Amino acid sequence: MKALGIICEYNPLHNGHIYHIQEALRISNAECVIAVMSGDYVQRGEPAILDKFTRAQIALDCGIDFVVELPACYALSSAEHFAKGALSICHALHIDSICFGSECNRIDKLHTIAAFLTNDSIAYKNSLKKYLALGNSFAKSRNMAVTNILGADYGKILEEPNNILGVEYIKAILKNNFDIKPFTIMRAGNGYHNDSDKGLYLSASGIREALKKKTPIDSYIPPSTLQSIETYQNQSKDKNFIYADDFSSLLWFQLSTILFEAESRQYQSTKSLVLSAKNYFVQHMMQFTDITPELAASIYNHTIKWYAGSCNYSFSSFAESIKTKNYALSRIKRILFRIILGFDKEKSTLYDTLPYIKILGFNQKGRAYLKSIKRTVSVPIVTKTADYKDLLFMDIHAATIYNNVYKMQHDISILNDYIQSGNMSSRLFRTDR
Repeated sequence: MKALGIICEYNPLHNGHIYHIQEALRISNAECVIAVMSGDYVQRGEPAILDKFTRAQIALDCGIDFVVELPACYALSSAEHFAKGALSICHALHIDSICFGSECNRIDKLHTIAAFLTNDSIAYKNSLKKYLALGNSFAKSRNMAVTNILGADYGKILEEPNNILGVEYIKAILKNNFDIKPFTIMRAGNGYHNDSDKGLYLSASGIREALKKKTPIDSYIPPSTLQSIETYQNQSKDKNFIYADDFSSLLWFQLSTILFEAESRQYQSTKSLVLSAKNYFVQHMMQFTDITPELAASIYNHTIKWYAGSCNYSFSSFAESIKTKNYALSRIKRILFRIILGFDKEKSTLYDTLPYIKILGFNQKGRAYLKSIKRTVSVPIVTKTADYKDLLFMDIHAATIYNNVYKMQHDISILNDYIQSGNMSSRLFRTDR
């Protein structure tokens, strides 16, 4: 059975996603479509507004045959690591092709950029180094280096978020020699960061913004998404969802605990003290991926202000306060969530190679595909969390935090991974497409 992979978040799934699924099946000639979907946290550094099992059920209702979870460690990472994790799963599941949306809709140009960056030539390294030395961010420096060597058309492609992810998907295929063919289709409707309500399709960002404003979205989402959103709203005492600011207290707790440890070490030390409280705090921050000494120092300074009561930060305002031209807001938010969850570098090394595949749901066709490949998959396939709790400890922890925050905000319990994954039959549907 020929399988197609779609790497997604479905936060939430909308009509543009259905168009993508249908077009992807058409151009790939696949017989089975598998979604590699972020769990309870997404790559822009936010919690998903609907939990992962609800989103998996919606996907199965809307044309997906088989949903697997992209571990939180990958989901809360840079585009490169996000792509590496997703493509490793696709490779392990013997997926033949992937299809992603892009702003340029030119797989040849995306492949040219990916091959160029994978080659990592001396000319590129020198050009990148020159632009970084001028104080530009890595993303801008890379664009300038690509423009300098390949031309302006190629540099412009790297200015758009879906193009960037597409290049990273192809890079992951090339670097690892995965036998996976990439396809792309033109992204339909509003862009990834566009939250306006104009046009045939409304982006996921636009839908989330509309939900905050309580404006109608019925014409932009399929019935399954609408039903799940209405269920959440009817259960919730204030008819709302879960957002990054709902994690503000957890961020404060983690940062203040690190600050307390830093100051107590300084207070208890003698003249042989090597590290000041600030230096200890900075070194502790450096245990997390993507944090530079400058960023760690900025986090320290703003934590001091928060601790002293001179600033009453929320998650969002704290992220904004430490954002600079060299640190995109999404990168900052991912870092803060990794701090909240305790995902430091040591724990993250467990994901240097794909440790497992966690199934969130499948229909009859998905089950048939799984049965056909199961004996040849080189990593554990998890259908029941309790059987692999030692392997899944990071994702169990991440999901538990998500569920408890939702419980605190709305006084509603979301079933945990042990119960949800122990009831796979609830995500088996009688009919296929």
